[in-house]
Amino acid sequence: MKTKVKFPNLWHSIIITIVMSVLVIIAVIMQTMIKPYLKIDRELLRLLTYIIALIPVALLCFIIWKKLNIGVSNFENLKFNFWSVPLVSIGAFLTMLITSQLSTVVPMPDSVKNQILEMMDEYSIWSFLLMVICAPFLEEYIFRGVILRGLLFRMKPILAIIISSILFGMAHLNPWQFIGAFFIGIFSGWLYYRTKNLLLSILVHFICNLFGYLTRVYLSRNPEMISWDNVYSIFGLEETLPYTLLNLFILVTIIIVLNRNLKKETCKIKNI
Repeated sequence: MKTKVKFPNLWHSIIITIVMSVLVIIAVIMQTMIKPYLKIDRELLRLLTYIIALIPVALLCFIIWKKLNIGVSNFENLKFNFWSVPLVSIGAFLTMLITSQLSTVVPMPDSVKNQILEMMDEYSIWSFLLMVICAPFLEEYIFRGVILRGLLFRMKPILAIIISSILFGMAHLNPWQFIGAFFIGIFSGWLYYRTKNLLLSILVHFICNLFGYLTRVYLSRNPEMISWDNVYSIFGLEETLPYTLLNLFILVTIIIVLNRNLKKETCKIKNI
């Protein structure tokens, strides 16, 4: 019988996602409005915007947990073997490759393409902090450490993981990132379910975002490569289908090995 907790249930999880998304939209609008009047690096401004949008949500969840006297540690059950770290890292990289290829199937307006190409030259320390440090910790805490953790006490694990991954994808506010975020959320959520620890989930997010950041660094130093023709030649599903199937086979093999060796832990939460 599952332990009953008051927070978060499914509706709480949906509200958390909506509030976070609205805060992101408001922060982006404010960023656009004040940018012409501030002499501040645009990448630093983007980092500050992100922090302003997500920190209140994370703090609110933490405060509610404290008020309800729920055990809030997502790092106490350190039961996985550290040999799993390289396997998880490879799995995260393959998941990123596969979802990047799947995302090319969804038609993309030229305005969005141009916006993405413009961001290719954003690789300062501020972008690194945003993509590789802040996003993995804050987003994994909210979507795995809070939302998924609560849903696991209310429904079957597979359903909880899928729902939390859908919400994670929706929080990215566009269909192209939704695909990647959903499948990365599935992998990350499954790891959290197996270990009841956020470290491997954060590692998955870290590897995926580090890949994106290093791609920006590479393209900024090779500007002749910055074009959508090159993107589709590298990540286009039709052009890379054999490699995609091979990557999928390797990823499934890694998951099978991890599934046999990761210890599934029982999350201990005080009855309330």
